[in-house]
Amino acid sequence: MNHFLQPKKLRRTGLTLVLLCGGFLFAQALLRWSADYYLRERARIPVRIGRLFINPATSRVTLGLKGAEPGQVLLVDLGQVRFDWWTVLLRRLRLGSVALQGIDLDIEKRADGSLLVGGINIPKGEPAAAPATATASPKSAGKPWGVGIGGIHLDNIALHYKDPLIDVDVHIRHFQMTSAESWHPNLASPFEGEFLINGATLTLHGEAYPFRENPTVVAQINLQGLPLGWLAPLAHQSGISTLSGTLSASSEIHLDYETKSGGLMARWNGPLLFNEVAVGGPAVGLSEVRFTGTLTLEDVSVLISSAAPAVIRAKAIALPAPNRLFLSDRTLKPAFRWTLSPLDLRIENIDTSSEATLSRVKLSARPGRHEKIDVAGEWALMSKVPNGEIDLKVDGLNLTPFSPFVEKSIGWRIRSGLYDHKTHAKLDHGLLQSDNSFVAHTFYLDKLGQEDLQGDTAQLGLPLGLALTLLRDADDNIRLAVPVEGDLSNPQVNKWSLVWTILGKAVRAAVRAAVTAFFPSGTHIGFDPIAYAPGQAVLMPDAAAYITKAAGNLAQHPQVSLKVTGYAVADDAYALMKKKKKEGQPPLDLNTLPSEIKDKLLTLATQRAEAVQTHFSEAGLDPKRIVFTPPILDPKPDALPRAELSL
Repeated sequence: MNHFLQPKKLRRTGLTLVLLCGGFLFAQALLRWSADYYLRERARIPVRIGRLFINPATSRVTLGLKGAEPGQVLLVDLGQVRFDWWTVLLRRLRLGSVALQGIDLDIEKRADGSLLVGGINIPKGEPAAAPATATASPKSAGKPWGVGIGGIHLDNIALHYKDPLIDVDVHIRHFQMTSAESWHPNLASPFEGEFLINGATLTLHGEAYPFRENPTVVAQINLQGLPLGWLAPLAHQSGISTLSGTLSASSEIHLDYETKSGGLMARWNGPLLFNEVAVGGPAVGLSEVRFTGTLTLEDVSVLISSAAPAVIRAKAIALPAPNRLFLSDRTLKPAFRWTLSPLDLRIENIDTSSEATLSRVKLSARPGRHEKIDVAGEWALMSKVPNGEIDLKVDGLNLTPFSPFVEKSIGWRIRSGLYDHKTHAKLDHGLLQSDNSFVAHTFYLDKLGQEDLQGDTAQLGLPLGLALTLLRDADDNIRLAVPVEGDLSNPQVNKWSLVWTILGKAVRAAVRAAVTAFFPSGTHIGFDPIAYAPGQAVLMPDAAAYITKAAGNLAQHPQVSLKVTGYAVADDAYALMKKKKKEGQPPLDLNTLPSEIKDKLLTLATQRAEAVQTHFSEAGLDPKRIVFTPPILDPKPDALPRAELSL
């Protein structure tokens, strides 16, 4: 009896194995057909599954992809993928483990939008419209299927991505994550990994909650020496011509995905270390800005959503000392170079979603051992109209490094000068009120020759040397107090440009007022002529009073000297010859007069200059400060008898 049943059992067992194998092969074929259908009909990607084999003994999966063109084949050994079949009975799809290793994949995005993935060309196409789906009623929905994975293990996987702007190599040395299951959404899934990104080492470890209602990742990252040069082509599109240096980071990052809104919240705490990071170009306004130091992020969060612009909030963003900032502009002649070290900057309470938020700003910089720049105040960073209050203090700033800008703009060179500055500025929704005080110590300029002018530089038309001379006090300092008021509420005008435009006009007005006040008229720059009666060298009362006032101004500026020139004219010749000018008579030509009359006219012009010098001396001015120039015969018919003063 037992012998009779044994063959029966064997046949049953054999039939069961055949059915299992057939079912397994059918499942692979069904999976392959489904993937092909999705790629062609849904994703509209001209790639088909050339080979899909799952080894039931080793759980290794081999996938082969064929492109639309002959010879385009990509064969990928996906490693070990174990499927836990028994969980299907519980309406759960669970991969026991996924282990991938030794994959080397090239991905290139071409200028026409097509992709070249492992030798397979995927042309750019329009995505297919998502099919309409009927919403299941609560009664028919039933219990949803659960999904899960027992673990992920990745080793030695290289990805090379290239497009017209970016070329990046990512090498996954190893990465592993423990189980993650939708039926245990609040159980943490620890992970850790080590990567190479363009040669820079990135290590991370943390916990993920991928199946929470709002998925979350908390990770500690450590990045060492990421080169930034590979981003240079992308930066060129923003007007940055140069980008170099390295970035390091050792920080904690939180990622939270809001399922309902589709927004991603990234939060960051920790320092970013920049080593010789250099940028330059039109967007920067300088040939090079080079920074070495640390950027510290305190409770910085970035909310990214497709429905609205990104929102950045931060407790503080700081550049704590010691930091070094180097500025240069090689387009100037000579080149501009300036260094701030140490540099300490802190901005608190940042919210890009609110125009009304006032951010606290504090800056302390040291261009040199005895130079200081300090800024403190509050400012609405996102307001379309300027709003805030700022205090600026500059102490002992050496002005000579800024000579290239002065040479370019006005055609003068800064020979020497130290600069002090104090400003308290308040902007109430575009209305500016500020008090500014300037002190320039031993500030001297030299006028450039034509051979030294840069390009289309036009030299300043104002008597700049004269202005500086008249503004100096007895200690060789130039002091100005300039209150500034103005309306900056027009959002179409660059607010910073407008501030400096108004401030520049105010300074020029203050300089002009100070220089004008030096001259006796008090209304314009320059001396009025000292008028004389024809044939006379005696000062008239009005002229004497004018010289007395000029002497008082000169007494306050001991470094200023005067030149005086006597003039003789045709009316003087008539007076000396005791003749009257007749109507309709041709103008008298001084060059045709007898030599003895010319000599008398030149003597008269000299006496007029001496009378001016004598009156200055009687007014208490050192006569050595009055310099004579040769007398002049003025041939113009309408010229007046006079003496002229100049600095």
